[in-house]
Amino acid sequence: MTNLDRLIVGLEQVGIKKYGRNVLVAEKTGYATGMVAKVLSGHVALTDRFIQAVCSAFAIRREWIYEGEEPVKNPGLDVSATGRQSGEGNVLSESEEKAQPGSLEALVQELVGSEMDRLPTNGEKFDLAADLRDFLKKRRGQ
Repeated sequence: MTNLDRLIVGLEQVGIKKYGRNVLVAEKTGYATGMVAKVLSGHVALTDRFIQAVCSAFAIRREWIYEGEEPVKNPGLDVSATGRQSGEGNVLSESEEKAQPGSLEALVQELVGSEMDRLPTNGEKFDLAADLRDFLKKRRGQ
């Protein structure tokens, strides 16, 4: 079983079924829906950053993804299929937690610095820039 196979099994175990999965994962991780679809279909390589974002948002154990070590779900967190912890608001990724209002520049630098050089084509670089623009617009309430 590949890491991608285990990630999909993990999503199913926390109640994320195939229908609507791409949109929900995109909303909870900050990735564009199209990029989520490409990754989950195997057309784009599964990155450590993507795995971390999904595991954080849906309480899936990284040990399950990388090694197949059960349990699949993090027993310390109760996250529903909506990606919310019991009694709490949205689950934020580590990057989003650091990027509270007033520190968007730090998030931009982190995203651009860590991802832009790894993208092989200008089209993928354009997609990342567009995703970042959309994220910032949402963040600013535009």
